[in-house]
Amino acid sequence: MNIPVSKLKKFEKLSSHVRSSNIIPMHHYLRFGNGKIIKNINTSFVEFILPEADTDMLVDENDLYSLLDITASPFIAITEKKGKIELNDGRDKVILQSPPVKEFSLPPVCASESIKLSKDFMEAVSKASIFAQFIKDMPTYYGYVHVGENTVCAGDGIIAFHCPIEEDLKIVIDNRIAPIISKYDIHSFQAEDNYYYFHNTEATFGFAKSEIGWFDIRRIFQQKREHSFTLDASDLTSFNSLSIKLSKTAMVTISKGKFEMDDILLDKHHERDVDHINIAEPFSYNPERMNTIINGLDVESLDFSDSKPAYYISSKDTKATAIIAKIQK
Repeated sequence: MNIPVSKLKKFEKLSSHVRSSNIIPMHHYLRFGNGKIIKNINTSFVEFILPEADTDMLVDENDLYSLLDITASPFIAITEKKGKIELNDGRDKVILQSPPVKEFSLPPVCASESIKLSKDFMEAVSKASIFAQFIKDMPTYYGYVHVGENTVCAGDGIIAFHCPIEEDLKIVIDNRIAPIISKYDIHSFQAEDNYYYFHNTEATFGFAKSEIGWFDIRRIFQQKREHSFTLDASDLTSFNSLSIKLSKTAMVTISKGKFEMDDILLDKHHERDVDHINIAEPFSYNPERMNTIINGLDVESLDFSDSKPAYYISSKDTKATAIIAKIQK
């Protein structure tokens, strides 16, 4: 097999999140054959379409990528000779041991109907992943993006994200997986008993399902609230960022006509006049979490609406809504 170096490098990038285990040696091998390269560690896998892979064989990924890193050739020839694998780029020839192909576990085949996914769906998942966090002594479901009832939601107990979508499906995605699938132009989805399958034009990305079930985060977005004030996103971000640099335990307060930062322990105070703010009572929050919201919504202006325990944050430029809890002084 003469395999284009450019395609091998593409596969290396696409499968970089599939981390091999030192416990199971077979997890270090890539399977070539049937027009594909496959990396499978049981909890996740990548199948990459490669017509040149027309011979069944296993290749140690570390050995292949070591040659890939230094080669100047556009092709690497991979051949099997007397039970061993030879990698040859025309300059270097590497001879490797290889286990029998039958020892490699192929990913399960999914026979369920394929569901088309829009760019808006993938964008919502990407933004929601910023809000999903695994936090010690907090509910485990906070670490997942919850897709269901035509919404994408996530939250960590302090901030939350909600975005309506057209797709009617129910998925629970680990916050470490969501950013991965969001950057690879995924166009369709399948599910079977134990796996999720995400497809683009070049590859299939498979992930074992979590035991965590779907949680209806939508409920917290159904509280009554009234518009209170509108802020420039970059102005608020810059104030928060300076406050974070000034203090690791900063608390920011928005009050009538100003932003204020206080650190009681270090006796630090930082403020900025913002004349157009007209707020009934001061609103305090964690500046780092507020910046997470601003980055997630990715808009120029922010509309704040008051509810008793929190502020809702929205914008005319996005369908998404976020929530940040009020800090009680």
